[in-house]
Amino acid sequence: MARTAGPGGGERSILALLDDLEQQAQGAALLERDLEVEDRARAEFARVSFGSRVHALDGRWVRLRLLGGLHLEGAVLRTGDGWLLLGEQTGREWVVRSGALAAVHGAPARAVAEEALGVVRRLSLTSVLRGLAAEDGECLLHLVDGARLEGALRRVGADFVEARLLPQPADGHDLVPFTALAAVQQRR
Repeated sequence: MARTAGPGGGERSILALLDDLEQQAQGAALLERDLEVEDRARAEFARVSFGSRVHALDGRWVRLRLLGGLHLEGAVLRTGDGWLLLGEQTGREWVVRSGALAAVHGAPARAVAEEALGVVRRLSLTSVLRGLAAEDGECLLHLVDGARLEGALRRVGADFVEARLLPQPADGHDLVPFTALAAVQQRR
């Protein structure tokens, strides 16, 4: 058997040398694979949208902080395109505009792709608000500046709601753009 000089001057077989080199090559290959997997995972996560994370909240108990300082806590009963329905422990329900979320506490690590959503979960905020307006009930509107408005939703446009706010004005209509809306609670 052929022998070579080892690191300390001692002899070592060529087979042992080859085994050592093979182990080093395998270690380098594993390290390279781990780095590639990490890069792919990072790239995949970079494509995850906030909306897909919001859809994963369905059925979870969460704490929400909205623009304007409103804090809500409850179970996410349903999610849709640009909104979620939150049920508080008291039984009150809030339609929350996703764009008004400042922070979500208690979210799962997963996301739900848009393609995986059912028809109901693709309903837009506009559709939900039109449903509330059709019921002609009193609502509490929380705005992103922290203001609270009370009244009834009358009609819903492409990007705003028309409401009859309390106290009722002598004439004219009250308009609230969606961008100013944080959450709506229907009064029962």
